[in-house]
Order: sequence, then structure tokens, then C-alpha cells
Amino acid sequence: MSNTRETSLTQARVMPQPQPLRIGRREFTRLLWKELFALRDFAGLLTAVLAVTCGVLWAWRPVLSEGTSLLLVSLPQMVAIVFAIGSGTLLFAQEDEAGTLDFLRGMGVSPRTIVNAKLMAGLVCLFVLVSLTAAIGWQSPATPYLESSNLMISVSSFGAGLVVLLWTSLWSMTLRRELPTVCCGVLGVLLLKPFVEGLQEIGLLLVFVVVASGEWLLCQVVASRPTP
Repeated sequence: MSNTRETSLTQARVMPQPQPLRIGRREFTRLLWKELFALRDFAGLLTAVLAVTCGVLWAWRPVLSEGTSLLLVSLPQMVAIVFAIGSGTLLFAQEDEAGTLDFLRGMGVSPRTIVNAKLMAGLVCLFVLVSLTAAIGWQSPATPYLESSNLMISVSSFGAGLVVLLWTSLWSMTLRRELPTVCCGVLGVLLLKPFVEGLQEIGLLLVFVVVASGEWLLCQVVASRPTP
């Protein structure tokens, strides 16, 4: 009886006790800054490419064709989609392969706190990139008349990027592999394209809100599932 009690006490001392989950504003802020720091290279690369592209188009502005001018107008949406697919892959699948997510979970950080901090960092960078792209705001003489204003183009671009970011992040958390996640992100863009081309402004924004809300809820569900 005495030996059994001593063995139980020894096991209790040796076995590590699970750390309580930390779900505070301080932990969330630290994670947010960490994720913003992790996205700086990708966002900086997109910004540099954007600056060079806009500089070239500005230099050739007087002789731009109608097709090139329309491409320039749709630049915010293209930047938003490219960043959404890339950041959704980097924030989850790449960190899972590198073991960073397991490290954060081992520190006792709530899985939902990790996911929400990552998504918030992606949204902040997405907003900044779309705003910088839309700040150009000029159209060449060859640009045909557009019914949508620059503000509406920016809002719809951010909405499309938000939907694709959440979609890619959802598959990134599920598949945990970079290449399949990128393929799923491209598939999401193809599925979203008919809605972007076929709906009016208000209807399109409503679709963005509904789909993004559903995707966010699914991300919370996936984050709450037990890790293998």
C-alpha cells in the first residue's frame, strides 16, 4: 500500500500538468503583431511589384489600349485575391509544416485566439494593400465609361479578398499542406467569379457578407476541433 502511494506521487511529480488556456487581450495583441511581422515579406513583395507595375503603366499612360486600361482598373481586385491566397497559405499550412502552431498550442494559447489573430493580421494587410492600390485612382484616356466608382471598386475588391482569404484559411487549417491549399484557393476564386460578374453592387456586397460570415464560423469550428 505504501509503495503504491509513493509510485502515484512520483508519477504526479514527473507528468507535466497541462497549462490552462490563455484567452486574454494581451495574448491576442502579441499574436497579432507576430502574424503581421510574419506577413511583412509577402506584403512587401506585392507592394514592390505593384509600385513597379503602376510606374510602368503611368509612363505609358497616353498610349494605353482599352484592354490595358481595364486591367489597371481591376488591379485592386487582382492584388486582393493574390494576397488572400498567399497569406491564407502562409498563416496556417506553412506554420503547421514548420511546427509553429504546435509550439503556440503548447504554450497554452487558445486555438481560437490563434486563428482569430492570424485572420485579423491578414485582414489588416489586405485592407492596406487594397487601399494603396485604390489610392492611385487615375484612369487613362482609353478607359471606357465605368458605372462603378473607385470607392465601390475598392470595397468590392476588399470583399472578394476577404471571402478568398477565409476560404483559403479554412482549407489551410484542414489540409495543412501548402500546394493543395493554393489549389483550393484558386478553386474558390473560380467559384466566386460568376457572382462578381453577374450581380449588381448591393447584391454582391450582400453575398460577400453572408459567405464571409459562414466561412468565419467554419474557421472557429475547425479551430475548436481536437488536434491529432
